[in-house]
Amino acid sequence: MFRCLFIVLLLISCTPKKEPGAPVPIASQNRVSMPVEQVLKTCYACHNPDAPSHDAIIAPPLAGIKRRYLMTYPDSAAFVEALASWAANPDTNRVLMRGAFATFGLMPAQAISDSSLRAAAAYIFSNDIPKPVWFDAHAAGRTMQGPGAGSGRRNGN
Repeated sequence: MFRCLFIVLLLISCTPKKEPGAPVPIASQNRVSMPVEQVLKTCYACHNPDAPSHDAIIAPPLAGIKRRYLMTYPDSAAFVEALASWAANPDTNRVLMRGAFATFGLMPAQAISDSSLRAAAAYIFSNDIPKPVWFDAHAAGRTMQGPGAGSGRRNGN
C-alpha cells in the first residue's frame, strides 16, 4: 500500500515544466505524513543528484537549492520555514531561484504534510546533500549579476 502511495506521489508531484506558468494550486489539505527519508526520495525523483548532466535533469539539484536558500536564509528556522513553505505552495511571486524557474518552470505543490516537509527541510539544512558530479563546475560558471543573482528578496530585490 505504501509503495503504491509513493508511486502515485511521484507521478503527481514530478511533472516537468519547461515554461514558466501560473501558480500551481496548493495540494489537498489531506497531505501525507512520511518519514524524512521518504520525503527526500520524493524530492530526488525530480531533484536528482545522479543526473549525468545539467541537460538531463527536470529540476535543479537539491544541493543547488540548498546553496541558494542558504544565501537568503542562513539561519535554520528561516531556511526551514522558507523551503517547506515553497514545497507546499510554490508561487511565481515568491521565486527565489529565477534561473531555475526560467529553465524548468514552477514546481508542483507537494502533497506532503507540513510537519514532514519541515523535517525534511531541517535535514537538508543540517546535512551534506549529494550533488551531481557536474554541479561544482556548473555553479562556478554562474555569473552572479543582475536581478535575482544571489541577493534575494530580503535584500531589496
